[in-house]
Amino acid sequence: DLIAFASKDKFRDNICGLHVTAEYAEATNGHILARLKHDETSPDDFPATAGIENKEIGTSGVTISADAFKAVSKLIPRKSTIPILTYCKVTGDGNGGAVMVATDMESSAVSRHPANGSGFPNTDQVMSGREQRPVYATVSAERLKELAGYAVKHGGRQPRVTIYLAETQK
Repeated sequence: DLIAFASKDKFRDNICGLHVTAEYAEATNGHILARLKHDETSPDDFPATAGIENKEIGTSGVTISADAFKAVSKLIPRKSTIPILTYCKVTGDGNGGAVMVATDMESSAVSRHPANGSGFPNTDQVMSGREQRPVYATVSAERLKELAGYAVKHGGRQPRVTIYLAETQK
């Protein structure tokens, strides 16, 4: 779902995917940034997959292409009696890259992503937390609906959407 906010502009391949860091998963099209803080689920809770160890993701994170993400996520069951199976696991590969795994307990899909010096924007600069002047913006109702739907689906018992607007610095 978060991948819907990634750019589809192939000339901006650094933002055409899901950027995963140790703290967040995020996607942007250059105008809208969607960022999701990882929940408290441990990678150790995910079913073991042969040859995959849980390692740290590099400090700059890894960008996983939209196509690779969509291919692996096809194996994620929409409903499951085992809640962890409705997620995919992204873990470091020990070389600055990442490994993405999804399973339905009968089969697994694994996608490896080398350290790519992704060139993904430093989103901490725009999500600084400092006080800002009020900013007024018009947001596409369709995008807002997608964002709210994502929050409802993955936001726990009381899903909330925080909209943070900030002036861009030149």
